[in-house]
Amino acid sequence: MRKLLKWIGIVLGGLVSLLLVAAGVVFAWTEAQFNRSYNIQPELLVIPSDEEAIARGRHLEDAILDCTLCHGEDLGGGVFIDEPGLFTIYAPNLTAGKGGAGAYFSDDDWVRAIRHGVGPDGKALVFMPADIFTHLSDEDLAAVIAYARSFPPVDNQVQEPEISLIARAFILMGQIPAEYIVPARFINHDAPIDAMADQTVSGEYGKYLVSIAYCTHCHRKDLAGGPFPFPDPNAPQVPNLRAAGQWSLEQLKEAIRTGVRPSGQPLNPEYMPWRDYHMTDDELEAIWLYLQSLPPRESGNR
Repeated sequence: MRKLLKWIGIVLGGLVSLLLVAAGVVFAWTEAQFNRSYNIQPELLVIPSDEEAIARGRHLEDAILDCTLCHGEDLGGGVFIDEPGLFTIYAPNLTAGKGGAGAYFSDDDWVRAIRHGVGPDGKALVFMPADIFTHLSDEDLAAVIAYARSFPPVDNQVQEPEISLIARAFILMGQIPAEYIVPARFINHDAPIDAMADQTVSGEYGKYLVSIAYCTHCHRKDLAGGPFPFPDPNAPQVPNLRAAGQWSLEQLKEAIRTGVRPSGQPLNPEYMPWRDYHMTDDELEAIWLYLQSLPPRESGNR
């Protein structure tokens, strides 16, 4: 009996040791991703302060980018993701108030953060969707920065993100896509910036609008849809937007503005934030023309 207990103790001790080693590997790997340094020298960008530029930035935020969804209606920051057991993510205060990035961000800092997902210290910004915003034209990026700077100061010192060991393990195993957590790793920081697409009712402008919205985060880069990208047993299958080309323009407008598909089924705002998109008729038509131009493709899988 003593020998049996001894062997049980040895086995349990070995398992505990393996778990500790595994936990150490997971923590070390994710810390390396979070603390990797990026030497980004942003291209020179002149930030305007005129009302026309601020109005364009306001429209982009309200219609597509939805910065206030994470940073708050006043851009003062706070908790925007709280998943017990996984992570609590705090969006930074972007204003010029106490604890706000606007109090010390240079033009280069703004560009580096939005287009490259990198902070002034050279480290990746967690959960900052720069892989989307990197597609903003110089004119639109400058307009968004101008709009952000127009907000009144808010005093709010925001905490650092809290990411559990379980969430880190999910990231390492690919169950939580790393490109959503530290997008800076997946951005070609040396890629040339595309010229601003003409703001006309055209498939070209529709392609631009899709590229700066969050469509590719859930619907995949090819827009063919598939399983929901985060571990959520209640999440529906992400629709294939290439099939949306079969919808009429009016059906697309109805879905985006009322949250109802042509079939009559509602869109769940928890997974498809249709209430946050306030695009004009011309913008929706441009997107529809772009979707119409895409050849069919089967839904993807993770």
